[in-house]
Amino acid sequence: INPANGNFIDNAWKSIAFDLPDGGLWNTALLGGVFEDTNGQKTNAALYILGGQSDESTYSSVVYRATINNDGSLGYLASGAGSNASLGEPRTGHAAVQYRGAIYSMGGAVNGLIDPTRSVLGSYIQSNGSLPEIGGQGSATYFITNQGLPEPRIGHGAVIVPSPATNPTGAWIYAI
Repeated sequence: INPANGNFIDNAWKSIAFDLPDGGLWNTALLGGVFEDTNGQKTNAALYILGGQSDESTYSSVVYRATINNDGSLGYLASGAGSNASLGEPRTGHAAVQYRGAIYSMGGAVNGLIDPTRSVLGSYIQSNGSLPEIGGQGSATYFITNQGLPEPRIGHGAVIVPSPATNPTGAWIYAI
């Protein structure tokens, strides 16, 4: 995007390819940006792919992370977001947002079920870009369950909007 006028730059689109399981994933949640760690320090820009589906009956709980280089190209795609990070159970058709170093994944279908869920998962980005093992090393728990959505959702979008200056640490999440 041209910072002078906000227009797309001609011929700046990049085709990015990297190996994912079984040739690809769909129904994933994708998010990216420059994150803040728990100390408020900026991390390198990164792209995160959370869960998804790779064929009619194969669902993923894996969290992938790729660094974003200054020219927009992607660095190495690491499964487990730099460790063995997982959503805990396979999830598809969900949405995700990030705010102040935290990642939230909401709704979707769990374990290939058709019925959507209300659950919201949350975690945070460490200074090296990986997700923490909540509960200590070897716990294999990377997300905690937060208060759920008002209604079950699948195939929805989500956006986060920071609160006004009167509440500089808060934000609103809209799931539609």
